[in-house]
Amino acid sequence: MPEYTKAEMQIRADEGELRYENGDWGTTDNTGKHEVYYDSEGYLTAGSGHMLDKAEIKELKDTHRGPPLHTKEQVLELRKGKGAYQRTGRTVTDDEADEWFAADLKDANDDVEALYGDIPMAEEQREVLVNMAFNLGREGLRKFKQMRKGLVAGDSKKVAHEMQFTWDKENNKYKTSDWYKQVKGRGKRLVEQVAKIPSTGKFDPKLDALGMYDTEFREY
Repeated sequence: MPEYTKAEMQIRADEGELRYENGDWGTTDNTGKHEVYYDSEGYLTAGSGHMLDKAEIKELKDTHRGPPLHTKEQVLELRKGKGAYQRTGRTVTDDEADEWFAADLKDANDDVEALYGDIPMAEEQREVLVNMAFNLGREGLRKFKQMRKGLVAGDSKKVAHEMQFTWDKENNKYKTSDWYKQVKGRGKRLVEQVAKIPSTGKFDPKLDALGMYDTEFREY
């Protein structure tokens, strides 16, 4: 396995893996086999949360023996009334999983640089954003517009708050963000991590009303 930082290995732990162990499927082992599984949305996934693209699915069918693979729609239909339908019975190697993780990690770093490269921030803050980008992708991370204002202001507490909550216009109050609810303990840990980063500024609602934090996303 390539050398990764502690923060990068945390991403791998956060994404989780299904590995083959003593004739059954567990979470960790040394056999070098990773099961391809259907994620919560019904997409084929393997290694550290890597969603297989069309070319990878074709290669899996052509080179990895196993039961027939289902489409997303078939998986969701199979799950009706039967709980989680996850297994495929097919595996990929450690090398394949490592290659995918390295590529996905590079994409996450590129996404953070593209969206926030113009904002000075602590390395700990950047590591959290990379973790979020790995999970959400560039377009998902782009939706955290109020969080970006906190980054521009240098206000860690504001950033942490906007990671956890989103404004509910209909009911005129904050509600827990979909991302925070979905990732559960991962989100709690990341929010707490950001809240502990020393702020270099203070978010000011009056300045916000004047548009002082409304910098555009600049993709490099």
